[in-house]
Amino acid sequence: MSPLFARAGSTADHDRARDLAAARLDDRLPGADDAWLEDHLAGCGDCAAAAAEYDEQRLSLRAFRLDLPVPPRDLWARTAAAIEAEGAARTRRSAWRMRAFPLAPVAGLMVVAVAVGVGLLNGRSLFPDSTVKGDGPMPTPITVAAAEVEILSRAEDVERLFQAVPSPNSGLTLCTGSFGSCIHNDPAQMLEQFADRVYFVHFRNVTHVPGKEGSFYESNHLFGSVDM
Repeated sequence: MSPLFARAGSTADHDRARDLAAARLDDRLPGADDAWLEDHLAGCGDCAAAAAEYDEQRLSLRAFRLDLPVPPRDLWARTAAAIEAEGAARTRRSAWRMRAFPLAPVAGLMVVAVAVGVGLLNGRSLFPDSTVKGDGPMPTPITVAAAEVEILSRAEDVERLFQAVPSPNSGLTLCTGSFGSCIHNDPAQMLEQFADRVYFVHFRNVTHVPGKEGSFYESNHLFGSVDM
């Protein structure tokens, strides 16, 4: 142990000081911990330097909010070309399957996907308490080209769907932005609850507008209302 550490305290004290210095970046420390930390930093140069470095790193990370990367101008062109090339190759490999594959269900699913996206992005509750059929609240039906469908926006909606369709062939794309736009959802808890039926996760983040339920905007992945 160096003379500086011997004067300032034990190794456990230094570990505690650095843990507290990191923790106070996110929230105010309890009075006793804050007082102990300030006293320790006053007598320990190494821990004081570490705490100052934590503060500098926090400021650097916060600056990323205003310094978003600008994608190359040809990004979409190159991406589209790659997708088109891959699609052409897959089409040649599976042409015999496509001849026998019915296109009507695909068109219906696309219409449903559009309807789901519009409903979720507008933050609407698609299972309002006022809609009652029989013994309990039921989904609000809407009419689209394919047929009458029901839109899911909350965790209980997904649970009801999986109870009705228990087949593992039917899974969920968990978009943390779409489901996170509803203040009644906890996407992290939903991931645990439906882990065996979640086949894809789309990481996005949104920020809820205070005092305006259903209002939100797309935000940086690390600084939104969803705990990423």
